[in-house]
Amino acid sequence: MRATLPGLGLVLFLLCAASFAAARTAARLDAPAGFERLDQRLCEGSAALVPTLSERGRGEVLGAFVEKGRDEAASLVLGRADEPLDLGHVPASELASAIARHLRARLDLAATVERATRAGSGRAPRWEARALTRAGSGARLVRFGFYPVPDAYFVLAASYPPEREQELAALFDASFDQFEPPFAAKRRLGGLALRLAGFAAAGVLVVLGVKLRRRRD
Repeated sequence: MRATLPGLGLVLFLLCAASFAAARTAARLDAPAGFERLDQRLCEGSAALVPTLSERGRGEVLGAFVEKGRDEAASLVLGRADEPLDLGHVPASELASAIARHLRARLDLAATVERATRAGSGRAPRWEARALTRAGSGARLVRFGFYPVPDAYFVLAASYPPEREQELAALFDASFDQFEPPFAAKRRLGGLALRLAGFAAAGVLVVLGVKLRRRRD
């Protein structure tokens, strides 16, 4: 005999699936090709390359990746700052000032920072800015991406020698475009949850309708 899922069981399944979809909202960034993830313990308590708009703002590194097998290795940092950032109204010069202040105060690095510009679309709208600084014996270019979410923002910071800009541009373009802040993912999954809940509600109505017809018959 073929096994079937009872109407009520189907409703419960859809409701559980909706809850599961809405819950999966953790920040995640896959390692670019040729990079490896650093031990998370090395990042604990660090706010390096996570600029904050205000001096009292709090930032933290959530993960870091480093290029394998290179002396002048590129790196990619994912961080979060717990203060609001408006994608539409924050002055571009304000972000540039925050980057310069952060590099000077946190890393003791002087930097030339361009004005921030709007970038990305769809899942990854953001502000971007670049800073040219000198670390150790060579210059470093740091590309920042700022991704606003309610009451906070996420930061991607790619650091590499300026002469490798053309070589690494496509790789970091992909990382910056593919990163999706958890709140954006939550909105998409929340839409899925609403659709699943709608199916569940329709299932309830079908089950009730069948029961009513049986009683009348």
